[in-house]
Amino acid sequence: MDKKVSESTAPGDGIRSLKTTMLFKAVNYELYVKP
Repeated sequence: MDKKVSESTAPGDGIRSLKTTMLFKAVNYELYVKP
């Protein structure tokens, strides 16, 4: 898994800033939904 974080991400983005596939986002959508 590529753990490079782009420079344009804000502090606190966490896992959202990682490059992930749409399948991963679909399976783990709770990680990307803001409360």
